[in-house]
Amino acid sequence: KELLYHLLRDSHDIGCSPGNLNSTQGVPLAICNHLAGQRWFITELGASHPGEIARLSHLVKPELAVITNIGHAHAGLLGGLRGVQRTKSEIWQGLGPQGSAIIPLSDERVVESARLLRRIVTCSLDPTRMADYNGAILNPIEQGRYRLRIEGCECDCPLPGRHGAELALIAWTMARSCGMTPEAVAARLEAGGPVSGRFVIHETPHGRLVDDSYNASPESMRAALQTFCELPTRGRRIAVLAAMGELGQWSGQLHREVAEYASRLPVNRFLVLGNDARELFQGLRGHKKFFLQPEALLRELRRLTMPEDLLLFKGSNIYGLGELVRELMH
Repeated sequence: KELLYHLLRDSHDIGCSPGNLNSTQGVPLAICNHLAGQRWFITELGASHPGEIARLSHLVKPELAVITNIGHAHAGLLGGLRGVQRTKSEIWQGLGPQGSAIIPLSDERVVESARLLRRIVTCSLDPTRMADYNGAILNPIEQGRYRLRIEGCECDCPLPGRHGAELALIAWTMARSCGMTPEAVAARLEAGGPVSGRFVIHETPHGRLVDDSYNASPESMRAALQTFCELPTRGRRIAVLAAMGELGQWSGQLHREVAEYASRLPVNRFLVLGNDARELFQGLRGHKKFFLQPEALLRELRRLTMPEDLLLFKGSNIYGLGELVRELMH
């Protein structure tokens, strides 16, 4: 949402919903508060229960709509992975006859959700997949980011990781569908920057802090850990992790699966926060320590860390890892 707004705002009369106003209350509030004269508006639709995205989609009547991915986020509220897929697919219900769905071919569940739609625009970073907009990852650059080639244009992706490159291609596809030229999109994309709490790197006396504390799902946790381990460091890699919320009856299994994945990566220490993260902690192998209170974790970080260390902070927003980052920064 934020990247697409960055791409379009200088050439289009466009507004964007602030923050995470994506609920049945937040979306109408964001729309009613935007400037009346603006022709276009970007909004995010979210749900805590089945049917809410359908209601919002009929309200918004989007001309362009996208599902960036379908994963386990909110699985406990929506009835598992299939429930997440059904709920997110409700976004297509508000599309009019001239509306288009943007489909990233990297996610087979998104592809399946759109199989009955008449107007779709596809994108892919996989050279073996034929898409309306194909891109390629060329080589890594600093801070976990990549250089991209899309439609013959090369630019540095402003978002870290391969998952960031996927999001950049989706934003590119939507901007092109709004009439921007490839050259204009490439220039704006390269001028973009990170979003607060989304893999933002801070240089501090306690090391380089990677703040990815905005939220966490099993898929985003794996992506963050993978990108974290691709970053060069002269010191230790220390992962500060908290639980992933709203996973319901699947929580234990999904935390154990993330722990198994993390244990195979070159992470030197795991520091785990909160009673809800016990399954995650128990599943981790290697050097690890568990904390019930953030104050105790903060004391350990101040005692343990050195300037050459690299630290990742990742967990659901309610556990306050972002506040630990701010304390260490100051």
